[in-house]
Order: sequence, then C-alpha cells, then structure tokens
Amino acid sequence: MLWTPEFMASFVKNFATADNTFNSDKWGGLVLQKPKVTAVPGQGPIPRPDVDKVNNPAAEPISSSPLDFSTLVAGGDIDKPQQASKLRPDREWIEFQQRKIFKDQAPIVDVLKPLDNDAVVDVLVVGAGFIGVEWVCELEHFFPNLKLTIIDFLPQCLGPLPANAAKYCTKYMEKHKIKQFYNCKYDAKNPEFWKQIEMPGGCDKEYVCIGVKASNYFMPKDTLSEKGPGGGGWIHFNKYMQVTKKPEAGGGVWADGTFFAVGDCNYGCIGEPGNWEMPPVPKISYPGEEQALHAIWNLERMDKGRALKPTWWPWGAGMFATSLGPHDACFVVAANENKGSGYMVNWWIPAALQKEIIETTKINECKNQLVGILIWHFVHHTPVHLWGKGFMQ
Repeated sequence: MLWTPEFMASFVKNFATADNTFNSDKWGGLVLQKPKVTAVPGQGPIPRPDVDKVNNPAAEPISSSPLDFSTLVAGGDIDKPQQASKLRPDREWIEFQQRKIFKDQAPIVDVLKPLDNDAVVDVLVVGAGFIGVEWVCELEHFFPNLKLTIIDFLPQCLGPLPANAAKYCTKYMEKHKIKQFYNCKYDAKNPEFWKQIEMPGGCDKEYVCIGVKASNYFMPKDTLSEKGPGGGGWIHFNKYMQVTKKPEAGGGVWADGTFFAVGDCNYGCIGEPGNWEMPPVPKISYPGEEQALHAIWNLERMDKGRALKPTWWPWGAGMFATSLGPHDACFVVAANENKGSGYMVNWWIPAALQKEIIETTKINECKNQLVGILIWHFVHHTPVHLWGKGFMQ
C-alpha cells in the first residue's frame, strides 16, 4: 500500500520531460518479486499477455466485456502505445489497472493533456489537504508557465494538522506565486465564485483533490455504512478488525468473524463521536499496514483457539510528510483525532530527503530486499510508542 503522492511526483516529472523514461519497475511490478520475463523499457516487469498463459495471471483479460487484450496491441507490438481513452467505453479507468499492456505514459498524457504545451494555462486545484498541496507544488516546479490557484473550504491548508505546518506550506506557495483562497466553497456553476478567486473567465483545467470514495461494491450491503466520507459505503469492523454487520442490521460479526477489513476499505472508526471505542483513523498507508499486521495476529490466534487481541489507533497514523516540490517538505508527528494536534519536527531540504528515504526503503522492502525489510520491521515493531494508543494495550 503506497501513498498517492509518491506516484504523483513521478508521473508529473515524467510528463514534464516527455521522454517516457518512467520505469514502472519501481511501482507497477511489485507483486512479482523475481520476474522471469525480461522487462519492457518504460513498462516494468509486467508479463506480456501472450507469454506463459498457464502461469501468468495477466494472460486473462480483466475487462468486463469480451474485449481481447491482444487487440489493443497494434500489430502485436507491445511497445507501441495505444490511446488510453479508447478503453473507457469498455471499463472506466481500466488504463490504471496494474495488468496493463500499454506504456505507463499513455494514461498520464490522457490526464494531463491540457498541460502539454508552453502556453500559459490557468489551473485550479480544489482542496488544500496534503494531496492538493503536493499536487499544486509539483505542477509549479515542473510547469513554470502555469498560473496556479488552490482553494479550500477550511481557514488554512493541511486541514486539521498543526498551524505551524500550515503556515510553512502557505509561505512556500506564496513564494512560488501560487494563489491561495481559504474559507472558500467550491461552486463551479456560480460566476461569483470565479470572481472571488480572481478567475472571472474560469480555468483551463481543474483538479479536485477533496474527499475519498468507497469502492466496496463487492461486499454485502448489510456490512456497509450508511454514513461516512463520500456518502458512506465503508465496511464496518470491530476492535479485532473483523468485518461486522452495520448497526442497523444488528452489528454482529459477519461470516463467523473469518473476514477482516484493514486500511482504506473499512469505516475508519469504532463507536460514535463523544464515545469513541477507536476514533477515526486517517486513510493513509501506515495505519493500513499496521491494521493488516493486527488482523494477521488475530487470524493466527483464531486458528490456535486463543482469545483475539484488540487493535488500537496506530502511532504512525499521526505522521504526515508533505512534499513541496522535489526539494522542500515538512514532516508532522503525533497528530491525532483532535484538530491542530501534532508537531512539525522537520522541514525544508532535510524533510525532502526524509521523504526520499521513506519512499526508497519502502520500495526496497516491497521487493523483499534486506535493507528495507530491516528498517520497516523496526518501524512496525517499535518497542516504545511515544504517541498513539499502542502503549495503552
């Protein structure tokens, strides 16, 4: 499970240089620890669909229609990129699936098409959380001709994180001439909105970086929340990470407690405001990994007939590293469910280097290599947690 911003920075840089040197070996081929097929430049170790159809899961089309993947390869040439947009009638966003057989740059060109020139382009980024801030700063660094504006409904960027971190990011964006508007509600159909953000004629391109949306359509409806971010649809779970039925359906464990929900897919909290059994956990990578570890422990304990161990609010859920272009960043620790909590303990070039180290060692661990395994084993087995709820268990 990887943070979106790490992909974001690589994609923007690759598109800015337009040389298609992006190597998805770092990102897209992680499920294949030791690929037996020679990697295609710019594509990574994702096997051809016509090679080893018995043992290669990518040989089977993942589309929902009878579309044959081999028809997407012009003349059987896997190196010839296809227009990703042609796939959308078959299955929306299929071009972002891991088992793709066209070059990684194709969907990026499709997404960033209006930016592919030297003309001045007005760009609006809606949402100044850490995703929106990172996105607008990456665009500013690699596309200096863009006129960038970022807005948010809240009074500051970075949402509930500490004020000094928000102030640091605000100053960076001011220095790089990124216009900012806070306490501003997004209303694209209202001409007064565009005047308010000094874009009376509208924008050439907008990116909406607000909110999250559940994709748990495959689960029975009696396990999914009626409320929550994006209108609900999140998997209910208990303190042992087991999938449960929603309160309206009794709230008992589902499928005898043999299914577990970790990370982004679950409801994110247990209880109600003012009476939390576990307050809302940010939908970021670290707590997802920590919850997966808790679920595995309980699965093993269940198999041995032992009592299950309750989960907790992971200490790493309070860590946020926000990139401000490739050479600046800020790092917050000890944030929790309370607004303004946490401390900015690292910033500027040291924080940017810290993010690079985190990214590099995490990928190293995903590739089952020694250095990354040792570092991240310690991260997930820290003997003393200075914040979070782990020390209370």
